[in-house]
Formats: sequence, C-alpha cells, structure tokens
Amino acid sequence: MHWISEHLLFFLLALWTSTTAWVERTVTHIRTVLLPLLGSVVPSLGWSLAFLIVVQVLGFAVPQYGMTTYQWPMYRLDGIWAGPLEISYPRVTIMSEAMESIIVAAAPSVMLLIAQIWVCSFIEFHAAVTATFVALDFVTITVLPIKRIFPSLRPTFLDVCQPIQQVLEEQWKASSSRLQPLWVDITVCRSWTPSDHIDPNNQDSLTYQMDGAPSGMICSYFALACVLTLNFNAKLKPFQDLSPLWKRLVLMVPFVGAVIMALIKLRENNTTPWIAVASMLIGVAAGCGGYRTQFYALFDYNLNHIPKLSYTG
Repeated sequence: MHWISEHLLFFLLALWTSTTAWVERTVTHIRTVLLPLLGSVVPSLGWSLAFLIVVQVLGFAVPQYGMTTYQWPMYRLDGIWAGPLEISYPRVTIMSEAMESIIVAAAPSVMLLIAQIWVCSFIEFHAAVTATFVALDFVTITVLPIKRIFPSLRPTFLDVCQPIQQVLEEQWKASSSRLQPLWVDITVCRSWTPSDHIDPNNQDSLTYQMDGAPSGMICSYFALACVLTLNFNAKLKPFQDLSPLWKRLVLMVPFVGAVIMALIKLRENNTTPWIAVASMLIGVAAGCGGYRTQFYALFDYNLNHIPKLSYTG
C-alpha cells in the first residue's frame, strides 16, 4: 500500500509540474506572440467591417433622389393601360434574401478555410478575409451612390406599382396630346406612400423597385469570386509547368458559383442581362482592388501569396 502511495504521489507531482510548465509556456506565447499579432491584424478587419456597416446604414437612411419626378411611358390599348414590356415582368422567388445573405457570408469563409490546407497561416487567412471585406466596401461605395442618385426601374416594377387605371384615364384626358404615350410618375402607383424610402430592401417597396442598376448582389458575388480566385491562384500556382488539371478546375469554382447566383437573379426577374454584365465588371474590379490592398501582387507568382502587412517585414 505504501508503494502504491509513493508512485501515485510521484505521478501527481509529475503531472502538476508538466501542467504548470505547459501553462507557463502557453501564457508566455499568448502574451509575447498572439496578443501582439491580434493587436495588429484585428483592427484592419474591424475597420473594414465597421465601414461596410456604416455605409450600408447611411445608404438605407438616404431617400431615393428624384424618386417622385422619375417618369416612364404608359400606353392605352383598347381602353386598358399597359407599360413597357421591360418593366412588366412578374415577380418570381427562387431564393430568399436571407439565404442569399448566408451564402455571401458563409461561402467565402468556408472556401478560404479549405484553402488553408496548403498554407496553414493565420496571417494569410486574415489578409484574405480582410480582402473580401475591402472588396465589399468598394462595391458598397460604388453601388449605393449610383442607386440613390440615378433611379432605374427593375423588370418587376409595374407588378409592385400597380398603376391606378382611373388616375391614368384622368391624366390622359387632361393631356394636350393623346397621340403620344402618357408619361407618368410614381403618384399613379397604388402602392405609393410618401414614407416608401424607409425600407429599401423590401421587394414590395417602390424604392427597391427603382434602384435596379447596378445589381448590388451580383456585384458582391463577383467581387467575392474574384478574391477567392486570386487567393486560390496564389496558393495553387495552377498555371505553372506540369501543374495538374484539378488545380485549374478548382480555380473555376468561385466564378461558376457567382454565375449561377447571377442567373438566379435573372430568373427571378430581379435585373436585366445588361445590368448583370455591368454589375459583373464592377464586382471583378472591386475584387481585384480588395485583394491588392492586402497582398503584394495579383498575378506575380513570387509576390501574390505574400500578405501586405506591416508586421511581415
């Protein structure tokens, strides 16, 4: 019994000594390495996220400029008033706004985490995540002013507006010429209220229906796809000699996903093909800009995988 007690005491003492040494090493590492690292990297990510939130809130609070003076033609056909075909499409819901937001937030993070298999670097992962937020910042400061200053009707505008036939008849009878189309504004809409700009993300809102160009979601999809593609290109080096085919296929995944999401927006009659193409270009430009702010190069294999951070030397 005495022999067992001695061995148990020796085991507990060794366990205490090793645990104490591990705790001391961990605390030292946190104090000397991890905290300075987090103190350097977190502010840049936090500022990017804070800027994105502030600009979005300000954009929602600002009413649509020229909303009540914007006009479009209406045509009288056999006593029934109809608008141009390009703004007379029905609304179709394939994917909810919440699901789109989850995809925008989760898909890039998951793909960047998977990409860490080749690098396993917190600094590089932080730079890539920050690049996605900076790209979204670029999208926001580009898209919101255009939407608020230059109204553009979505294809489903008349489905929400529901012009009042009696008001159209009265304006047509009071017009000087009945040979030309009747130009009207949102005061003929059944759903119009002076406080309509309060909820611009509501698809039943006229403000939402009048800020169709460019498409913010398509811009975001392609901005994120561009950052992910550049990040994969920097890690995998798929275009070097004797590079396997699967690396090039992986490089296509982000843009294939962005194209699928853009096609869903088109199928929902939420935008037009020309606006979608313009939004793609804006998104790619924002993605390249966001990536370049965090890494030393876009396509140079010697530099495009190196984060542009002050503590990397």
